[in-house]
Amino acid sequence: MKWKWKKTDKHVCGTIYREHCEDFSVFESCTCPEGNPQLGVMNPYILTSWGFKGSDAPLIKCEQRKDSRHQETWDNEYFIAIPYEDED
Repeated sequence: MKWKWKKTDKHVCGTIYREHCEDFSVFESCTCPEGNPQLGVMNPYILTSWGFKGSDAPLIKCEQRKDSRHQETWDNEYFIAIPYEDED
């Protein structure tokens, strides 16, 4: 099973997280609060995805970005995983 990310809003992700946080684990995390040119991350960036413990796929994720280190607030984007199967 594969998945693709569908953009959603903070209320959807927040509700899912609040209802299931005890059953969730972090699937992916990247924290570059100053950016990291060696990783190809030029501007500040934070990513976290969560899913059910024991699952093979995450369910929700949040990406936070800044256009530069000098930007005061983070721009946040929220996503929900949509599963699909490859058609052979």
